[in-house]
Amino acid sequence: MNFDHPNGQRINFTIFYNSNSSNLYTDCFQPISKKLEQEGFPKYYLKRNWIGGPNYTLKVMDEEGTFPISLMKEVEEMFLQFVSHNPSPPLDELLYRKKIEKIAHFENRKVKDLIRNNTVLTEVDKEMIEKETFENLQQLKSYEDLCCQMTQHVLSIQAKCLTRKEMDKEVFCMLIVLACHFPKWRSANNPNLQLHGFVSYYSHYVGFLHSLSMENKDKVETSFRMKFEASEEEYRSYTKEIIDRLKGKKEDVLQKWVEYLQYNWPKVQALYQDGAITYNSPYSTKEYDIEQYSEGHKNLMSNPTNLKELAEHEHFSTYRWILNVFYAHFPLLNTAALTKFYNTYALSTLYLKDNQLFDPLFHQFSKGVAKTDENVLSTVEK
Repeated sequence: MNFDHPNGQRINFTIFYNSNSSNLYTDCFQPISKKLEQEGFPKYYLKRNWIGGPNYTLKVMDEEGTFPISLMKEVEEMFLQFVSHNPSPPLDELLYRKKIEKIAHFENRKVKDLIRNNTVLTEVDKEMIEKETFENLQQLKSYEDLCCQMTQHVLSIQAKCLTRKEMDKEVFCMLIVLACHFPKWRSANNPNLQLHGFVSYYSHYVGFLHSLSMENKDKVETSFRMKFEASEEEYRSYTKEIIDRLKGKKEDVLQKWVEYLQYNWPKVQALYQDGAITYNSPYSTKEYDIEQYSEGHKNLMSNPTNLKELAEHEHFSTYRWILNVFYAHFPLLNTAALTKFYNTYALSTLYLKDNQLFDPLFHQFSKGVAKTDENVLSTVEK
């Protein structure tokens, strides 16, 4: 369970559990996190995995690598005690197989490599897979730091949101806030070309559609459109509420999300400036067919001049790095892949219908992340 790590050491606790119920967080992960903090281990993060069977891995880090055996045993006992009182629901092997097939499709991997003959990947195997994802140790450290903070935020959200609808609303609002932290940016080479978080969401949705058969594509587009039309006014109210929530005196998890972004944005931006990350990090955009992009992104990706400008655009690289960390935590927020793609569709559609709705948020957040970029659009420019 203990092994060398380039950023100190970590220990992994894995619980095989086929549910993401709220009591898993309130009665298991939250007490364990408090125990770790009390014992002087404030750096940890949580991952939900399906490879080898539905499971959660709690990764606890310490640069000195001094994990007390007594603490390890106590944390293991807390896991076992929870499972004994709350047995894992039975696994539907057919549904599990379908989920693994979807993962294999989106990650361009073979199903047999993910299932591994129905055996669990060892801790070292998991570690090697993660190390291969990153290009340098600065990327790995940044990812871990962001995940540690994000896990604490997830635990707060799980404690607050008692229903599925509350959770969906919170994730939707977090996506809005993140998109508006990426300031509207005007291309110096093409004044008509703009890039911002909502354009990125739309391209993400278009890429998803590209992976579907024509029949399924039509079904998804129809389903998403009907759901959006039924919920549009509700989404508008969410957006208008955000400013009030951020100004409120009562502590709000959305305020914590803004603090997370304002604190980490300059740190990730500095990584870009140091050359530790690029607009391709950690997953290269070269892996995707140009047809998977929205029209705005096609103009960027197919034009060498525009592509060079994008590669040198630090806000895009910063936004993309943080967005990937947020997406990685969607499973912990009960946000399925289809819901993620629906959210990107709904937000980009809402922006296209009424971009002025988001101007107060762009204005508020851009003051903190885009002080010197002459290509950042003011909220009155269209």
